[in-house]
Amino acid sequence: MTDHDAVYGNDGVLGPWLDGQQSLLLDELGDVLDVEAGLREVLLQSSHDTMVNRLDAVLDVEAGLAAVLPGTGPTEEGPEPAVSLPQAPTMEQLLSRVSPRVRIALRVHPDVVAGCEALETLETAAPGWRDIQPYVRLLDDALSGREADYEAARHFSGKLDRAAARLCHVLEEVKGFLRHGFVESLDEVLLEIRHISRKLADASALAGELASRRGADGGSGIRRAQARRAAREAAEHLSEAVNRARRLVDDLGDLVQRGDWAVRHLSAEGPEHMRKVLTRRSGLQNFPTLEFAEVRTFLDDFTAADLRTAVLADIDLAGVRWSTATTRWPEAMDVEDLKARSEEIPPGSGIFTVRSGTATIRESVDA
Repeated sequence: MTDHDAVYGNDGVLGPWLDGQQSLLLDELGDVLDVEAGLREVLLQSSHDTMVNRLDAVLDVEAGLAAVLPGTGPTEEGPEPAVSLPQAPTMEQLLSRVSPRVRIALRVHPDVVAGCEALETLETAAPGWRDIQPYVRLLDDALSGREADYEAARHFSGKLDRAAARLCHVLEEVKGFLRHGFVESLDEVLLEIRHISRKLADASALAGELASRRGADGGSGIRRAQARRAAREAAEHLSEAVNRARRLVDDLGDLVQRGDWAVRHLSAEGPEHMRKVLTRRSGLQNFPTLEFAEVRTFLDDFTAADLRTAVLADIDLAGVRWSTATTRWPEAMDVEDLKARSEEIPPGSGIFTVRSGTATIRESVDA
């Protein structure tokens, strides 16, 4: 113990001894380790990763698996090739440029179905609004001049209330598709029209009653002073009732102006929103804006279409126009059965329209 302490406690001896031990250790490790082989293994792994990355850039693994294991790949049809449309294309150009299988699929897409329902509703709403406007003019005429027709005013007020109620019901179909402020604006206008028309009916009835009393008081046998006082009071009440009714008619005129503004915007907004839907779902960036009748033609006219590769399962063909001569169906289609579900228009033309209410195409194609 004393000797070791003496040796390791001496700094002059310890340093050289450690250097010697390290050198001896390195010499002995050199006999058992192959440094160059280790470096080759590291470089080999790195080379492998590089080669895999390069192969990924040129190989389609999924396509290879699909070829080796048919039926395991995606079952959807591939995307349609890019189609360019001319500026302001005609319907004939649309029908010729857009694949029939795209159009047949669009018929059942929820956004397209909702759009068609909304456009059809707007077709009904515009005439419904035009029906409202004459009643406002008739009410104004009935309450104008020296001899107002209060019974006519009450009658037209009821007509106006019912017309506005019908249009309110129609607009419910538009709200889910457009979700636009103009729908709410028109809805508010119609509700206010209904409210005012009811008040106007009451005011007209009261004015008519006061007018009839005035005539009766004029012929009574009461004293002259009382008759004049009663006549003045009746005239004041009548004037107040008439003025109230006329103010209500003026309010209706203001509402009609607001309604006109909303209807014009809705008539433009509906087709424009439908254009965006068809653009998104068809992949055609320059899809034109179509009116409802044109949308129906785009979705229904398959008189010159090749549908042999189209997916027709569960497709409702109600409204589809097809030709016995030029429409090409899948081999499994029972054309005679489809003909029985269709109407030839005009007779003898060979052009058929599938009747609404018939079954989906599933029943006309063999499983």
